[in-house]
Amino acid sequence: METENSQKNVSKWYFTYIFIKALLAIGIGLAFLLNPVGVISSLSYLLGVALVIFGLINIINGVKVKKDSPHWILLSEDGFIQVVVGLILVFWPKLAPSMIFVVLGIGIIFGGIIQLVIANKYSVEKFQRNFQGIIAIVLGSYIVMNPETGVTIFSMVFGGLSVIYGIWMVILLLRFEK
Repeated sequence: METENSQKNVSKWYFTYIFIKALLAIGIGLAFLLNPVGVISSLSYLLGVALVIFGLINIINGVKVKKDSPHWILLSEDGFIQVVVGLILVFWPKLAPSMIFVVLGIGIIFGGIIQLVIANKYSVEKFQRNFQGIIAIVLGSYIVMNPETGVTIFSMVFGGLSVIYGIWMVILLLRFEK
Protein backbone atom coordinates (compact mmCIF):
# COMPACT_ATOMS: atom_id res chain seq x y z
CA MET A 1 0.00 0.00 0.00
CA GLU A 2 2.80 2.35 0.94
CA THR A 3 4.66 1.77 -2.35
CA GLU A 4 1.43 2.44 -4.27
CA ASN A 5 1.08 5.83 -2.54
CA SER A 6 4.74 6.51 -3.15
CA GLN A 7 4.33 5.75 -6.85
CA LYS A 8 1.27 8.02 -7.03
CA ASN A 9 3.27 10.85 -5.39
CA VAL A 10 6.13 10.40 -7.85
CA SER A 11 3.67 10.25 -10.73
CA LYS A 12 1.93 13.44 -9.52
CA TRP A 13 5.27 15.20 -9.09
CA TYR A 14 6.44 14.13 -12.54
CA PHE A 15 3.15 15.25 -14.11
CA THR A 16 3.50 18.66 -12.42
CA TYR A 17 7.15 18.95 -13.49
CA ILE A 18 6.37 18.17 -17.15
CA PHE A 19 3.34 20.48 -17.10
CA ILE A 20 5.42 23.39 -15.76
CA LYS A 21 8.13 22.63 -18.31
CA ALA A 22 5.51 22.67 -21.10
CA LEU A 23 4.08 25.99 -19.92
CA LEU A 24 7.56 27.50 -19.76
CA ALA A 25 8.28 26.30 -23.29
CA ILE A 26 5.06 27.88 -24.52
CA GLY A 27 5.81 31.13 -22.66
CA ILE A 28 9.36 31.35 -23.95
CA GLY A 29 8.18 30.53 -27.44
CA LEU A 30 5.53 33.24 -27.35
CA ALA A 31 8.09 35.75 -26.07
CA PHE A 32 10.39 34.92 -29.01
CA LEU A 33 7.48 35.15 -31.46
CA LEU A 34 6.06 38.41 -30.11
CA ASN A 35 9.35 40.24 -29.51
CA PRO A 36 12.21 38.36 -31.21
CA VAL A 37 14.87 41.06 -31.11
CA GLY A 38 13.91 42.14 -27.58
CA VAL A 39 14.27 38.63 -26.17
CA ILE A 40 17.62 38.08 -27.89
CA SER A 41 18.81 41.48 -26.62
CA SER A 42 17.69 40.60 -23.08
CA LEU A 43 19.58 37.31 -23.24
CA SER A 44 22.65 39.18 -24.52
CA TYR A 45 22.35 41.64 -21.64
CA LEU A 46 22.11 38.80 -19.09
CA LEU A 47 25.08 37.06 -20.69
CA GLY A 48 27.00 40.33 -20.47
CA VAL A 49 26.27 40.68 -16.75
CA ALA A 50 27.37 37.07 -16.18
CA LEU A 51 30.59 37.64 -18.14
CA VAL A 52 31.42 40.76 -16.11
CA ILE A 53 30.91 38.83 -12.85
CA PHE A 54 32.91 35.80 -14.00
CA GLY A 55 35.62 38.05 -15.43
CA LEU A 56 35.99 39.95 -12.18
CA ILE A 57 36.21 36.65 -10.30
CA ASN A 58 38.95 35.47 -12.69
CA ILE A 59 40.90 38.71 -12.25
CA ILE A 60 40.66 38.44 -8.46
CA ASN A 61 41.69 34.76 -8.57
CA GLY A 62 44.57 35.61 -10.88
CA VAL A 63 45.87 38.24 -8.47
CA LYS A 64 45.40 35.85 -5.51
CA VAL A 65 47.55 33.12 -7.09
CA LYS A 66 50.18 35.53 -8.43
CA LYS A 67 52.86 34.31 -6.02
CA ASP A 68 51.99 30.61 -6.43
CA SER A 69 51.44 30.24 -10.17
CA PRO A 70 53.41 31.46 -13.17
CA HIS A 71 50.15 31.34 -15.15
CA TRP A 72 48.33 33.91 -13.05
CA ILE A 73 48.58 36.44 -15.87
CA LEU A 74 46.59 34.15 -18.20
CA LEU A 75 43.79 33.91 -15.67
CA SER A 76 43.79 37.68 -15.21
CA GLU A 77 43.88 38.33 -18.96
CA ASP A 78 41.01 35.91 -19.49
CA GLY A 79 39.06 37.75 -16.80
CA PHE A 80 39.85 41.11 -18.39
CA ILE A 81 38.62 39.91 -21.80
CA GLN A 82 35.45 38.54 -20.18
CA VAL A 83 34.81 41.88 -18.48
CA VAL A 84 35.34 43.82 -21.74
CA VAL A 85 33.04 41.50 -23.75
CA GLY A 86 30.52 41.54 -20.90
CA LEU A 87 30.46 45.34 -20.79
CA ILE A 88 29.98 45.48 -24.57
CA LEU A 89 27.00 43.14 -24.23
CA VAL A 90 25.58 45.13 -21.31
CA PHE A 91 25.82 48.49 -23.08
CA TRP A 92 25.09 47.23 -26.64
CA PRO A 93 22.98 44.06 -26.20
CA LYS A 94 21.71 44.12 -29.81
CA LEU A 95 25.28 43.94 -31.10
CA ALA A 96 26.00 40.32 -30.11
CA PRO A 97 23.26 38.56 -32.09
CA SER A 98 23.98 40.69 -35.15
CA MET A 99 27.70 39.97 -34.92
CA ILE A 100 27.02 36.23 -34.66
CA PHE A 101 25.00 36.37 -37.86
CA VAL A 102 27.65 38.47 -39.62
CA VAL A 103 30.25 35.80 -38.77
CA LEU A 104 27.80 33.10 -39.89
CA GLY A 105 27.22 34.96 -43.16
CA ILE A 106 30.96 35.28 -43.78
CA GLY A 107 31.33 31.54 -43.14
CA ILE A 108 28.57 30.80 -45.65
CA ILE A 109 30.27 33.05 -48.22
CA PHE A 110 33.59 31.21 -47.75
CA GLY A 111 31.76 27.90 -48.09
CA GLY A 112 30.28 29.11 -51.37
CA ILE A 113 33.68 30.20 -52.64
CA ILE A 114 35.09 26.78 -51.75
CA GLN A 115 32.24 25.12 -53.69
CA LEU A 116 33.08 27.24 -56.75
CA VAL A 117 36.79 26.44 -56.50
CA ILE A 118 36.17 22.70 -56.18
CA ALA A 119 33.71 22.71 -59.06
CA ASN A 120 35.97 24.59 -61.43
CA LYS A 121 39.36 23.24 -60.38
CA TYR A 122 38.49 19.57 -60.13
CA SER A 123 35.41 19.45 -62.39
CA VAL A 124 33.57 17.44 -59.75
CA GLU A 125 29.78 17.81 -60.04
CA LYS A 126 30.45 21.10 -61.77
CA PHE A 127 26.89 22.38 -62.31
CA GLN A 128 25.65 21.35 -58.86
CA ARG A 129 28.66 22.79 -57.00
CA ASN A 130 28.61 26.04 -59.00
CA PHE A 131 24.90 26.41 -58.25
CA GLN A 132 25.42 25.67 -54.54
CA GLY A 133 28.38 28.05 -54.42
CA ILE A 134 26.47 30.91 -56.01
CA ILE A 135 23.43 30.35 -53.75
CA ALA A 136 25.70 30.23 -50.69
CA ILE A 137 27.48 33.45 -51.66
CA VAL A 138 24.16 35.25 -52.28
CA LEU A 139 22.64 33.95 -49.02
CA GLY A 140 25.81 34.73 -47.03
CA SER A 141 25.98 38.24 -48.49
CA TYR A 142 22.34 38.85 -47.60
CA ILE A 143 22.94 37.69 -44.03
CA VAL A 144 26.06 39.90 -43.71
CA MET A 145 24.16 42.92 -45.05
CA ASN A 146 20.99 42.24 -42.97
CA PRO A 147 21.99 40.46 -39.76
CA GLU A 148 18.90 41.69 -37.90
CA THR A 149 16.74 39.77 -40.34
CA GLY A 150 18.69 36.61 -39.52
CA VAL A 151 18.19 37.24 -35.81
CA THR A 152 14.47 37.77 -36.31
CA ILE A 153 14.06 34.64 -38.45
CA PHE A 154 16.05 32.55 -35.96
CA SER A 155 13.95 33.89 -33.09
CA MET A 156 10.71 33.20 -34.92
CA VAL A 157 11.71 29.63 -35.78
CA PHE A 158 12.94 28.98 -32.22
CA GLY A 159 9.78 30.54 -30.77
CA GLY A 160 7.50 28.54 -33.04
CA LEU A 161 9.26 25.27 -32.25
CA SER A 162 9.16 26.05 -28.54
CA VAL A 163 5.41 26.69 -28.63
CA ILE A 164 4.83 23.49 -30.62
CA TYR A 165 6.95 21.53 -28.13
CA GLY A 166 5.04 22.96 -25.16
CA ILE A 167 1.64 22.24 -26.70
CA TRP A 168 2.73 18.72 -27.63
CA MET A 169 3.88 18.08 -24.05
CA VAL A 170 0.52 19.27 -22.69
CA ILE A 171 -1.32 16.99 -25.15
CA LEU A 172 0.84 14.02 -24.11
CA LEU A 173 0.23 14.75 -20.43
CA LEU A 174 -3.51 14.93 -20.93
CA ARG A 175 -3.43 11.62 -22.82
CA PHE A 176 -1.41 9.91 -20.11
CA GLU A 177 -3.56 11.34 -17.34
CA LYS A 178 -6.59 9.51 -18.74
